[in-house]
Amino acid sequence: MVNQKEILKAKGEVKILVVDKEGKVINSQTMNKVVNLGIESMLKHINGSYTSLINYFKIGTGTNATVEADTGLQTPVNFSTGVPTKAFDSVGYPSVKEVKYQLTVDFTEGNGNTLSEIGMFFADNRMFSRFTHQGINKTSYIKIVYQYTIKIE
Repeated sequence: MVNQKEILKAKGEVKILVVDKEGKVINSQTMNKVVNLGIESMLKHINGSYTSLINYFKIGTGTNATVEADTGLQTPVNFSTGVPTKAFDSVGYPSVKEVKYQLTVDFTEGNGNTLSEIGMFFADNRMFSRFTHQGINKTSYIKIVYQYTIKIE
């Protein structure tokens, strides 16, 4: 029988910073959901049967609640480069049980959309996690910084 203390759980926490051109910051924090594909990929990664790494994110305007069976964003939005993906600004390790990704939707990106969803993806386009948040009316006057922490408990 498996001891409950021996079960690992993957949790995500996202801090959203909306920064205007004067430097004013509005903070918001929410939990995200690691989807089934993300959990399956982590487990397969441990034994080497899956080798792709989490290496980009997507943004969108979808508002459907996240469910474990999600495989992509509801309504992805292209960046100014014309593609729907963007690499992370940085990756760090705040503790032995955490990895923290920082990603920015800059002043010139996503404008004219009410951004309300974000997802992290492996290099082969498998989604690791997705969450929705209160819509942010994206204009060239603001940038959005997501600080995305994955914790193993």
